[in-house]
Amino acid sequence: MDDSDGGDIGHSGNNSSSKKQVSDQSWDATGNKALIISEMHGLPVRVTSGYKHKSPYCPSSGYEYGGLYYVTDHFKGNICRYKLEKVTSAPD
Repeated sequence: MDDSDGGDIGHSGNNSSSKKQVSDQSWDATGNKALIISEMHGLPVRVTSGYKHKSPYCPSSGYEYGGLYYVTDHFKGNICRYKLEKVTSAPD
């Protein structure tokens, strides 16, 4: 499955109408660029999860704030994926 959630990896890019992947993702997409910039500069990102994604890491209803994470790696198959590590102390 292309938008799996391992608890520390994610960023989906499906067609908003059909909810299906229609083409490979690009590193040039706004959200993907922002995550790479955050990784390059060591900037934390805020993570939220929604109930629509069927994953044990997502809430059963509504949305949940997951906290601050650092993007520590990125890689690509058909979609762009990111490795995230939870911030354990407040960033400077």
